[in-house]
Amino acid sequence: MGLVDLTDVFHGGEDAPMFLSRSLQRAIQVYEPRITNVQVFHLQRDESDPLLRFEIRGQLVVDGARTQVLFETRIDPSRRVMIR
Repeated sequence: MGLVDLTDVFHGGEDAPMFLSRSLQRAIQVYEPRITNVQVFHLQRDESDPLLRFEIRGQLVVDGARTQVLFETRIDPSRRVMIR
């Protein structure tokens, strides 16, 4: 299990970002057990913006302490991923 092919996301039509959102959420749930209550949102872009943007929210649980986390993930057409 992994992420969908990013090439398909850029050339796959309107539903492709939704499939990537689901794929990201499943991958985090499976491979990062310290993050719970994971939610992934595709951030709409305007036509001139070549980046796919996603917001990932959840709770980081370390030694019983819970902290809200928020990541912005950007993917460019060359499939380079940036996370903040």
